[in-house]
Amino acid sequence: MKSAKAFVLPLIVPLLFLLLWHVMAQAVRNDIILPDIPMVWDIMVSPHEDLISMGTLPANTLISLARVFSGYLVAVVLAIPLGIVMGYRPDVNTALSTFLGLFRSIPPLAWVPLVLAWFGMLSLADVFSVPIGPAYPYFHNIKLSMIFIIFIGGFYPVLTSAIHGVSLVPQTLTDAARVLGANQVDIFRKVLLPYAAPSII
Repeated sequence: MKSAKAFVLPLIVPLLFLLLWHVMAQAVRNDIILPDIPMVWDIMVSPHEDLISMGTLPANTLISLARVFSGYLVAVVLAIPLGIVMGYRPDVNTALSTFLGLFRSIPPLAWVPLVLAWFGMLSLADVFSVPIGPAYPYFHNIKLSMIFIIFIGGFYPVLTSAIHGVSLVPQTLTDAARVLGANQVDIFRKVLLPYAAPSII
């Protein structure tokens, strides 16, 4: 009896969710807004078929991943070096923390109207002058506005982690490196970055 109960209880909420989904899909009757369960199932079992005239599931997944990784890569490239410098140099931290703090509290979605005014519908295809061909849809669907929003969402967590990781580096390690003849670049590359890497990652 206990094993049957342990098996049935976790299924109740997912089944209720599927029932609600089915009822709502019948009420809405719009496959783009809320497709019904059989339609989603057909897409999952045959992912290479056209998705409501919007391309295939793998192509759309690839475009979404490219958007996320583009914005996140820009965030990492800017936030990690800046975080290392801010964590290592208290004067730089003091100079920049107030300014950066002004924008930290703004949710990424609140940037959308301003970013659309700045970038409009400019895409990577426009920036890199990609000719119309097989690669064009992928570059065209990666808008600069999307990359910026993802960048804002990733920048502050990465920056905070980098500052925290570097601030944990014992002073004795940097002093020992200096005594052994290390310059600032060596200290950043061979002491600060390896020690802070777990926190940054």
